[in-house]
Amino acid sequence: MKIFFASSTLGDAADQNGILLHLKKNHQVFHYLHDVTSPNEEYSYSDIIEEISKSDIFIGEMSRASQTLGFQLAYALHLSKPCLYLYGASEKGRPAGVIGDIPSRGMKIKRYNSKNYKKVLDDFIKFAEKQMFTTRTSFMSTKEIDHYLTSESHKLGMSKGELIRQILHNAIDN
Repeated sequence: MKIFFASSTLGDAADQNGILLHLKKNHQVFHYLHDVTSPNEEYSYSDIIEEISKSDIFIGEMSRASQTLGFQLAYALHLSKPCLYLYGASEKGRPAGVIGDIPSRGMKIKRYNSKNYKKVLDDFIKFAEKQMFTTRTSFMSTKEIDHYLTSESHKLGMSKGELIRQILHNAIDN
């Protein structure tokens, strides 16, 4: 699997190195290390776009997120890449607002530490492998169906699309 891994020089270097080494064991990894103190001379905007486009998944160590890392995450989501937003043990890195409050079937937000990061990464990669084999469909529904989906999705805290997937999976299983 091709992984685009983004992190910042403000993050914990030991954690980032552990994450990077774990990912490189079984995957091809492009690591973009955002140095917040100086502009990136190594990769152009086009290079980054190309690397994200070529990747299968995006993983961002976002404990100290920046506009640059946020853009990269947004671009990967735009391309429907499975995305993992990692933040360290401190709650300061937990996303809020647009990223934290809007559910996305392609993005996972996970808190990690030096003891659980391997499991967090491995679980996400299993999730991503399943996501990569999904297809997109659309359909027209009645107002009655839309009202039901809206009501239930709010109660359950998920998107209408995710609710429809769960209903269909339950129907398959029965």
